[in-house]
Amino acid sequence: MRVLTQPLQLIRALEALLPRHDSAAVEALLQQAGLPALLEPALLDLACATQHRATVVLLATLVTCNSADTAQVRHAQWLLAAWQGHTQRELLPPLTELPPAQVVRVAAEAVALRTAIAPATTAAACRRGIAAEWQLAITLCADHGRWADAATLLHDRTRLPPAQGLARHVGQALHLRVNLALDHRPHTDWRSAARALQTASGLLRGRHDTALRDHLRLKAADCLLRAGELDAALGLTRQAEPGPHALRAGVASAKMLCHAGRHPAAIAQLDRVLQQFCDLHAPRGRAGTKVSPAAAPHHDTATGSLPGQDAGHDAHHDFDIGGAAQALRELQE
Repeated sequence: MRVLTQPLQLIRALEALLPRHDSAAVEALLQQAGLPALLEPALLDLACATQHRATVVLLATLVTCNSADTAQVRHAQWLLAAWQGHTQRELLPPLTELPPAQVVRVAAEAVALRTAIAPATTAAACRRGIAAEWQLAITLCADHGRWADAATLLHDRTRLPPAQGLARHVGQALHLRVNLALDHRPHTDWRSAARALQTASGLLRGRHDTALRDHLRLKAADCLLRAGELDAALGLTRQAEPGPHALRAGVASAKMLCHAGRHPAAIAQLDRVLQQFCDLHAPRGRAGTKVSPAAAPHHDTATGSLPGQDAGHDAHHDFDIGGAAQALRELQE
């Protein structure tokens, strides 16, 4: 799950132009992009994730003035007020008009006033809002580096009836933000980010959410590694579902051990990953079943040769380097 290239290029171009106050160049860039692309919700979300305030304000204003979707306009108005409120250190309209327990107001107030969000003690005390509002509140906290507040809101959400659509969208949004943090924000609160990702993965209960659930766990492990908690990080890599997900987790675990200087353990872990890979990609018969050991080619235990192969033949001559490279690529995907 990578950042989309074209929207990111547009965001980066705006980030470069806006500080120069070159209105003509900004206008030309916006015209080149086209209004439909500028009104895409994913573009504003990506701008928030990159944390470039001027770009967020510009795009949110464009949505507010040009979108015919009332829900999208309200979302943009709230975002605009929240980001400007952070700068001015106060809660601004129209957020001030929301009920005190409304989840977007709670998040925006914490962002503006730099106050921590207290966990709800009961389901009745949980913040209120529809799925899109919960997502906005959680990502608003993450986009301002308030991962502890994002984790608190996610934990509060676990007290309410599950909503798989919300869990999936929040999981994808946080995955994007943690990727950006790992690449560009070394002072992130890694423990809180890991807690948020673990809680988000726990909300994903659908059978089609296995890949995203494992992606979030592995990113949480990366965060814990940044926080210096190697054993906890390794523990998360071992929770991956069987199959290709376990292979990715195994490679991640080996990398972590290597970074920690535990090279023998890293090599042993890679041995296990290769064995799992071989088990998954063992030869199969015509009916799709794995070939039994008796039917599969085997090495002569004394010479190391395949049946019918001259023991003096150079085995490296037949090594398929392209196949090996493909196998390594599959392990890392």
